[in-house]
Amino acid sequence: MIDLEQAVSAIVSKGFTERQARFLVVVARHAGVCVMRQYCAFAEVAFGHTTRRFFTKLERLGWVSTYDCARKRARIYHLRHRELYDVIG
Repeated sequence: MIDLEQAVSAIVSKGFTERQARFLVVVARHAGVCVMRQYCAFAEVAFGHTTRRFFTKLERLGWVSTYDCARKRARIYHLRHRELYDVIG
């Protein structure tokens, strides 16, 4: 398994910030699913434009699948990008 810093560096080289890369590594090494509020808690930021922009970028690049739930009040994101998992090990 690749260590945390190598995995983060590899994801940063794909155009993400270090904070975003660390979050993606944590999610991928656990269940592979998350919601936006988990990123906000991890990054210690308020929900807003930056969070939405990050998840929109993940969708645009095809790194996640999305699933609506709870009467469309929440959206679950499933990391599914093979290259991401290869980088993380």
